[in-house]
Amino acid sequence: MERALRRVMELQRDWTPRNSPAMRERGELIRRTMPNWLKQYASAIASSIGIPVEDLVIEGRDGTGLKTKTPWVRIASRTRSPRATDGFYVVYLFDTRGDAVFLSLNQGTTDFNGGDFVRKPRSSIERSTRWARAKIAPWESQQETSNLRLHDAQGGLGTGYELGDVASLRYERDAVPEPARLLDDVLLLCDALHVIYERSTVEPVGGDAPEVAYALSVGTEAAGKRRRRGGAGFRLDSREIRTIEQHAVAVAEAHYEAAGWDVKYVGATKSYDLDVRRGSERLHVEVKGTTSDGRSVVLTEGEVKHHANGRVASVLVVVRAIRLIRTPDGPRAEGGELYELAPWTIDRTHLTPISYTYTVPPGIFGNTA
Repeated sequence: MERALRRVMELQRDWTPRNSPAMRERGELIRRTMPNWLKQYASAIASSIGIPVEDLVIEGRDGTGLKTKTPWVRIASRTRSPRATDGFYVVYLFDTRGDAVFLSLNQGTTDFNGGDFVRKPRSSIERSTRWARAKIAPWESQQETSNLRLHDAQGGLGTGYELGDVASLRYERDAVPEPARLLDDVLLLCDALHVIYERSTVEPVGGDAPEVAYALSVGTEAAGKRRRRGGAGFRLDSREIRTIEQHAVAVAEAHYEAAGWDVKYVGATKSYDLDVRRGSERLHVEVKGTTSDGRSVVLTEGEVKHHANGRVASVLVVVRAIRLIRTPDGPRAEGGELYELAPWTIDRTHLTPISYTYTVPPGIFGNTA
């Protein structure tokens, strides 16, 4: 492995976008030699990341057609990062000058659009990078990390990698460590990746809470659009959303029953979840469950109208930091912290519309019956 790293750095000095002999040799090292070496240790790497070995992806790319200035070999969860444009991963990145190679905890910083890689908004990358660095701060304080510098032209792919770098280890061309040290460093960075994956299951990655992101995606898809990904977060599907909701309601029911309330679930037919009574007291309880920190939740139009009418005292219950567990038999939810806002009066300045229904003027369709 150390010879492969050193040789790629030497070949970087002969970079050309064409498939020259030097670039063919570089491609063989990037796409086969280096991934194959890492795959020998697949079980240990997967264990460090905290994923099944079947979910592990190890791959190298040096450009399809034209050869890239910065080839890479990455390690990731296939579920969390199915492509190099999505999610967080550990990756070898080569300095365009051939002076060094970096082992970086990095993230998807581009989108593939119209046959070209287009960098995600700088603000989005910087936001998710700050988030990730905060999560691994206790880990990083014990390590000697380096700043990622790839010396790519301004606006090149290397600039995006530098923005997305969370933590890096640098190897000089003439001082590449022995294989045992290289493996130790891979496992070290994979430990940090494990922290990122764990935290991203319970809070948003520099953007919307997962449930908010899901609601946004549903709204934009209904409008015939695809929402641009604003970060590399933990994404939910409709079944997982429902699992989280049901778990939150069960937690809320247990909370009120323990306090002596008679609890009835009405969410299937009403614009609130629980009708709770104790003597002459009555509450309409809105329950929201989230894997995030709970700072933002989704309300439907019906829920807003119901709780704004003031006929029965309203309460908002947020069960946050729920742990969602994906299994072959389907999602399962557990844990969570219950917080209660009582009485709850909706402050409309805290509402952000996700989508609108627009009534199209009849005249646009001509004279129709």
